[in-house]
Amino acid sequence: MDEPNPFRLLVDIGVVRLGHFVYQSWRHGDTFLNMEILGDHEKEAEFFARELARPFSVLEYPVGVVIGANTGKLQLHERVARHLSKFQGNKVLSFCAMRDARRVSDDNDFIIDDPRQHLIRDQKVLLVDDVLTTGGTLRKMLALNRTRDGQAIGVGVICNRSGLDRPYLEEVPRFEAVVEMELETYQEDECLLCAIGTPINTDVGHGREFLAQRKN
Repeated sequence: MDEPNPFRLLVDIGVVRLGHFVYQSWRHGDTFLNMEILGDHEKEAEFFARELARPFSVLEYPVGVVIGANTGKLQLHERVARHLSKFQGNKVLSFCAMRDARRVSDDNDFIIDDPRQHLIRDQKVLLVDDVLTTGGTLRKMLALNRTRDGQAIGVGVICNRSGLDRPYLEEVPRFEAVVEMELETYQEDECLLCAIGTPINTDVGHGREFLAQRKN
């Protein structure tokens, strides 16, 4: 049986949406990836986690730890670690990197709130996230991993929408994405959607905050 097309899957379950959106970077665009929806679709979530784990399971040295950004119900780091454990035949630990609300203005505001985090030391570490856009989240996870003395051997994302093969990841030997999407984004003053008056979506992304800030 043929494997499903990953991009088509994202469209079919409603992850890919079209309209006028404001992203976390405050740039605008016409496509939004609502990856939270993937967490509601168990079969598809497992498919993407498996496909993300697969290319890292054939490295010379087995992955020992997966560190992932907080992806809500999807829990991508846990899923990828389970598949790597099966592929490699060794126990792969998983840790969630999350923002510390007490350090929101700090460039290094990610923490791992897990008593086992000392086990990251000297391990081969894979860092995962659902979407790569500007790379800010992964940069912070790389910095966090360095403070835990892990050896980053790869970065994997479900969807790379940055259009770059190895974005800013000189220190990491391997980068993989299940889906590649080169989507253009714009500053407000250059956004054609704004120019023609296309309403900004306030259900997803940062449209609501953007409009509230513009009123002020």
